[in-house]
Amino acid sequence: MKKTKVVHSDSVNKIVFTYLAAVTKRPFQVKDKTVNPMPLLVSHTLARGYTCPPLCGACCPIFSLDYLPFEDMPKGVSERLFELDGKHVQVYSDLQNDNPGSHCGHLTELDARCEIHLVRPFSCDFEVIRCYMGKALPYNRIGVGPYGRAHALTKFDSTKGTLCTIQEPTADSVRDNVRKLRRLEMWTTHFGLTETWIPDLIKYLEEGMWQDGNKILEV
Repeated sequence: MKKTKVVHSDSVNKIVFTYLAAVTKRPFQVKDKTVNPMPLLVSHTLARGYTCPPLCGACCPIFSLDYLPFEDMPKGVSERLFELDGKHVQVYSDLQNDNPGSHCGHLTELDARCEIHLVRPFSCDFEVIRCYMGKALPYNRIGVGPYGRAHALTKFDSTKGTLCTIQEPTADSVRDNVRKLRRLEMWTTHFGLTETWIPDLIKYLEEGMWQDGNKILEV
């Protein structure tokens, strides 16, 4: 990346090495690391929704808030570059390096709600879709699920745990998850990864295939 000091967790690394890596159909290179495609298990849970109650903020510690150059974004972001396949890709980020607290600076003091929800960064918007990278198993997996260590997260009032809940699928949850996948597709395209599973994932949701159970997408 451009020489920019990143004090907190860098969400672009998560986006590239988790979300982009899970859905790519071709290998890509980040510095000296090669990311190879794997089959993708699409869970029927991908159609699920969730609740995000006030007075929580447990999933909002301090991390970089990242946008593509053409996305709507809040004030305070600046350009930086991420190298992929030997090319420099432009992103805009609020690194929150001047945030002295323990939670995102955009949470309100009153009820721990997001002040920039309408222009939230991709890493926040894509929750609670989860990509599990294949290690013990010979495939990656995508679905909707709760935080694996929810009890260890810290709410805005410094108590432990989360208030969010995972909901059964509805027409609204399916539409919203399709929207999120289309935003992911903008990121994959921007990073030069045009061969992905995303059209298959959108078809899986829109055509109701999730009602028939899980599906394996083979490379």
